[in-house]
Amino acid sequence: KLESGIYTVVSSKRENSALYTYKAWVERVVDGDTQFVKIDLGFSTVLEQYLRLREIDSPEISTSEGKKAKAFVEKCLKTAPYILLTSSRSDKYDRYLSDVFVPLQGVKASSGRPSAPEALVKYDGEEYLYLNNELLLRGLAKRMTA
Repeated sequence: KLESGIYTVVSSKRENSALYTYKAWVERVVDGDTQFVKIDLGFSTVLEQYLRLREIDSPEISTSEGKKAKAFVEKCLKTAPYILLTSSRSDKYDRYLSDVFVPLQGVKASSGRPSAPEALVKYDGEEYLYLNNELLLRGLAKRMTA
């Protein structure tokens, strides 16, 4: 902030959990738990990256269940203008392990209401579908075990 020619620091009033929250655009859905996205890192910097949904595992794409999971994710993301993702590390295949949040208005337009309130979160006053949890609630993925 510039006041009388002097820069000052102004608190964003955001929680620490928002520090690794990014806006992204899905380029393609690889399978039920992996997407290829363009991530806005700020300062006109965009990174293309594979995302792996954190702590869930959808069936392999070669199975009918895997095809169903991928189709559901594609349907959810079809009309989404963007996604929000949180991530703090990558996996052994260099995919960022992420929680993915889809603006609810885009989801309603393409795939109807979420299956349960547990799949909804609010961020900056807007409602989002928590994709990781929605896949679990619909039985399209399982929670990963260590």
